[in-house]
Amino acid sequence: MQSQLTRGQFVSVGNSPGIVVAIYGDADVPEDHVAVWYGEAGTDGAPRVRTVPEEYALPLDKPAVYYH
Repeated sequence: MQSQLTRGQFVSVGNSPGIVVAIYGDADVPEDHVAVWYGEAGTDGAPRVRTVPEEYALPLDKPAVYYH
């Protein structure tokens, strides 16, 4: 199945905003899932990414807020 979401797209999974970093067909992403990064890093500094069923990842209806 072709993903309706794209890499780099902001989504909401439950109450948590995240960003899609991989879709089905990319390494280690199960069928009908996307990989979402919630801003977490492991103890070694590597990003911690979670795969979730694509139906749980809803496109964020608000634009990103930039700050400096």
